Amino acid sequence: PGNPDEDSSDRFATVFPQRLEVDYVRVYEGVFPRIVGKNVVDCSEKDVEYEIVNIESEGILFIWEVPQNATIKKGQGTSRILVSFDSTTMERNIIDSEIIHVQAIGIDNHSISASIGLAKLDESGIGMRVKIVDFSGKCSSTKKEVNTGLNEYNFDCGRPSTCTAFVLHKTTDEFTCGERIEWLINEKDMDENDACKEVG
Repeated sequence: PGNPDEDSSDRFATVFPQRLEVDYVRVYEGVFPRIVGKNVVDCSEKDVEYEIVNIESEGILFIWEVPQNATIKKGQGTSRILVSFDSTTMERNIIDSEIIHVQAIGIDNHSISASIGLAKLDESGIGMRVKIVDFSGKCSSTKKEVNTGLNEYNFDCGRPSTCTAFVLHKTTDEFTCGERIEWLINEKDMDENDACKEVG
């Protein structure tokens, strides 16, 4: 549009105000190595898959660490693992901030180009926060029906088979899907279908 100090009679002079339109895209999600998998799991859930993506895994040894009440059933040393959870001695009905962690060995001699993400994976590893929940109390030592301490939502987005408690309590950034839908309904006066579509 021209320099700001050009004569206004010049057809190339900048006209103020200007508007910059930005399309918000998660540009880093497809660039740096990260762990993908379920971040809300049942206390007795089996064969949950976790995988590190955005990295060529050939020739690299991956060392995985899982929470105390979880076991790696398959895949230690590779880029993909299967984890089974067995929290039968849970004293609480929700365990938050448990970490699935992976560190890579062999990146220095690998053919892929270096980056900040790869350096972190090699030096200290990367992690993923996992929330272990017990909706029915089946994993507690008393084996009784107990209060989980989780929000109970009175909506299912018209899809009760897929819009389950696990889905509604899945964390996206800072808030869960259920919290975001509930906020849109209560604060923005959206109906249930529109709120579900917005969050989805």
